[in-house]
Amino acid sequence: MQNFMTVAQAKLKIQELSRYVYLAETLEAKSLDDQMIKHYAHLGSLNKVVHKMNQLGYEIEVDDVRAALQQTSISELHKIIRVGYMKRTRAGRFK
Repeated sequence: MQNFMTVAQAKLKIQELSRYVYLAETLEAKSLDDQMIKHYAHLGSLNKVVHKMNQLGYEIEVDDVRAALQQTSISELHKIIRVGYMKRTRAGRFK
């Protein structure tokens, strides 16, 4: 988080976060990729998503979730998740 934030910047950040929460809570997971993206938004971990999906009866691996996150965005939530995931894993991809 920034050290100092103006009121206008704070209001913008609140709007962005509210939109993210709304999208994560209202996404209808019609496909397997949608389900993985939604669970990643809630859990924030590839391994936790794999564990959750396996509990639901799907046989997936970490590479399946990684591929779903890295593919071209299929929804607004996926776009937000993908940007964050790519920033988070940048150092590991450019070794």
